[in-house]
Amino acid sequence: MPLWRYTAAMLACLNRKYLIAVTGGSPAVLTETVWALAHQPDPWIPEQIVLITTRIGRAAAQDLLLKQHGWERLCRALRQTGREPPAFGASDSIRVIGNGHEDFDDIQTPEESAAAADFILGVLRQYTEQPDTEIVASIAGGRKTMSALLMACMSLLGREQDRVCHVLANEEFICNHRDFVFPRNADEAAKATIRITDIPFIRVRGWYEQESSGKTPPSYSHMVSLFRDRAPEAVVLPPVELNGKQKLVSVGKSEYRLDDAEFMAVWTFWKSRYHKNFSDGRDLAESVERFGIDSLQSAEDFSKRLNAVKTKIKKDHPEVINRLFPGIRSKIFNYPALCFRGYPRISNRS
Repeated sequence: MPLWRYTAAMLACLNRKYLIAVTGGSPAVLTETVWALAHQPDPWIPEQIVLITTRIGRAAAQDLLLKQHGWERLCRALRQTGREPPAFGASDSIRVIGNGHEDFDDIQTPEESAAAADFILGVLRQYTEQPDTEIVASIAGGRKTMSALLMACMSLLGREQDRVCHVLANEEFICNHRDFVFPRNADEAAKATIRITDIPFIRVRGWYEQESSGKTPPSYSHMVSLFRDRAPEAVVLPPVELNGKQKLVSVGKSEYRLDDAEFMAVWTFWKSRYHKNFSDGRDLAESVERFGIDSLQSAEDFSKRLNAVKTKIKKDHPEVINRLFPGIRSKIFNYPALCFRGYPRISNRS
């Protein structure tokens, strides 16, 4: 069963459904999406459609869907099957991307992309801030930039009841039928082979609401920077191995031979963090007393030796330092490429 299915009690509370779609010069993708959603095993028909596009896209949608009556034909077909069609065609149905001063004919420059991101985020916010709404976002049309931004904005604002979908059709059939809007009969449905797919996406809304006391950041760039400042650095982590027999630390292809005190400090620290035991420096120093290492008798000694290992590794691998050596009081440790070999053999005091 798809993840977006809910109980009857939950669905009863979601009494306003909206399809938010991006399109460009091929507005038929909108009617194809509505048709596909209505002909699922469990039909989904929105109350209203919001189309996000450019000035060129608006002209194309108004021509094919309104002037040539493509939308009217779809509504008539839906009513014949007992389905009430969604509202579309009013002044607020088509939203043209712009920067607040002018509407865009296209999205080509970095400045236009940034403005488009804020625009799409603003439109979505109008509907996702209301708890009794359910959103389906269609990323099938428009520039790839528009689709990518709509997907990203849904990750930022989407709730559990919201979905992202993509619709596909037989390209050869569509190219040979420029006036095609939706399948008018079983023969056209078989030839057009319209398929709709739900696209799973990561919802991070709960995280930033918790971080910002429920306040939505004002712009797309602000939201991205909020995550960038708090999320761990995105790097490909080199494998790290501690060899207890040789008192050796390997980071990728680099090897660091340590003295007894240094090795026991880093072994104990990483071992405790690896097992989610966030003891402080004093407890960690006490835990290695049984090895009889004179230079690890206090929390200060422990931190000194740990920092010595950190300095050695940082010279060659600065990208892993914050992950491998979080603050001694930190309750976070995440380094999946860390492994332990053997067991420490400490024979000399140091």
